[in-house]
Amino acid sequence: MNSGGMVNLNVKLSGTLGYVAPKYLLEGKLTDKSDVYAFGVVLLELLMGRRPVEKMSPSQCQSIVTWAMPQLTDRSKLPNIVDPVIRDTMDLKHYIRLMQWQYYVYSPNQVIGH
Repeated sequence: MNSGGMVNLNVKLSGTLGYVAPKYLLEGKLTDKSDVYAFGVVLLELLMGRRPVEKMSPSQCQSIVTWAMPQLTDRSKLPNIVDPVIRDTMDLKHYIRLMQWQYYVYSPNQVIGH
C-alpha cells in the first residue's frame, strides 16, 4: 500500500494482439472462455481471409471481431465477407452456421471473452 492508501499492482499481461480476450486485457483474468475467444478469432481469419488486427490508418487499427460483428447480423452480407478463395468450397448454409456461432461468441450479451 502506498502513502495514499492505494494498492499498487503491477500485472504483466501477455498475449498476441488480436487474439486476447477483452476481459483478460481489462481484468488480467484468463479463463477457458479466453481460449474460446482466441479460437473464434482464428476461425474468423480462416473464413474471411483477414488478419486479426488490420491497420486502418497510421494511427488506427481495427480488430477482426470489431469489423465482423455488424456483418454477422445480416445474412445477406455473409457471402460477401467469406474469403473468395474458399467461398465456393462449402454450401452457404454451413458458412451461415459458422457465422452464427461467431456472433454468439462475440455478442455483448455473452460472457465469452468479455
